[in-house]
Amino acid sequence: MKEGEILMTATRSRPLSWLGVVLALALLATLTTLSGSAGAASSTLVINEVDYDQPGTDAAEFLELENVSGSAIDLDPYSVELVNGNAGGAVLYQTIGLPAAILASGDVYVICANATTVANCDLDVTPETNLIQNGSPDGIGLRLGATLIDALSYEGNTGAPYTETSGAGLDDDASLAGKALSRCPDGFDTDRNNADFGLRDATPGIANSCPTVTPAEINDIQGAAHLSPLAGTSVLTTGIVTATRSNGFWMQDPSPDSDSATSEGILIFTGSAPTVVVGDSVQVSGTVTEFRPGGRDLDEPDDHGAHLAVRGSPVDRKRAACVDRDRLRRSRAAEPGDRGRRDRLGRDERHVRPCDRRNRLLRVARGNARAGE
Repeated sequence: MKEGEILMTATRSRPLSWLGVVLALALLATLTTLSGSAGAASSTLVINEVDYDQPGTDAAEFLELENVSGSAIDLDPYSVELVNGNAGGAVLYQTIGLPAAILASGDVYVICANATTVANCDLDVTPETNLIQNGSPDGIGLRLGATLIDALSYEGNTGAPYTETSGAGLDDDASLAGKALSRCPDGFDTDRNNADFGLRDATPGIANSCPTVTPAEINDIQGAAHLSPLAGTSVLTTGIVTATRSNGFWMQDPSPDSDSATSEGILIFTGSAPTVVVGDSVQVSGTVTEFRPGGRDLDEPDDHGAHLAVRGSPVDRKRAACVDRDRLRRSRAAEPGDRGRRDRLGRDERHVRPCDRRNRLLRVARGNARAGE
């Protein structure tokens, strides 16, 4: 690795970390994929924002749904459940049936208590005040027919199945007007409530008030120079899982660029055992931060927000585990004074084997490489 690896603290994803960058999924192991009582991350509708507590009387409450699918959705078979989670229980106190309305892909739908106090309200329901209970904990469920497809627990963990991993720390502070619990990025679902949501400016019916995230390929994050050109930047990237470790996993871009100076792989640091498997197609967002192997242990997570999403079915394992021979050779040639990189290669290079010019896996036997089937 170059002298400074890049640690990216990354809300529901291939090896080659030694080629330049490490992405860290932080939040002290609060990140999980494909977990939570509501099952896998929703691919249709999600709960996108909720404002359940305002100073004084709760007279401007709302919740917002987003269509995260690639096509329009008829809302008629869907319903929203409001859940009292007192003492870790789960008691429904109101069910809201959605009307036969068509919601376009990427659009949002706002349910409110009072359309005169909530902008862009699509469905005004009763009561007009104190519609959504104030937590400690409570929850919201979203169902397609009888199937729970998304859930949010706030101010703690509501009883099953209305908590996705953990709702600890999510609090719509009543002393702060105009705030709500919002997903960032919009619609991004890791099935971990306190990783997906945060307290931000309330924005019913429009894009959530999220930090700017720059879409970037892995090679853009790695860069061709000694340090990442995106250090300190919040980025969103995708890849294929190629190997796992006790506190992270490797991912790689399945469509590499033609620049041999840039890396197509990255190490994702999760802080605990990852739930992804080799071949998963994933999406990760977070902040790029420099990491030096000799100065910091990867077992120590950063305190930045983290997001991870499994985005597809497994891919061919052979293509997920090989890399251009010249690039692999360069990665094994440690730079002067970089003992940490050489040590890391000694532990991690077993996860990657070279490809031939046709991008076929090369099988190594007695020091000789030949094309495998």
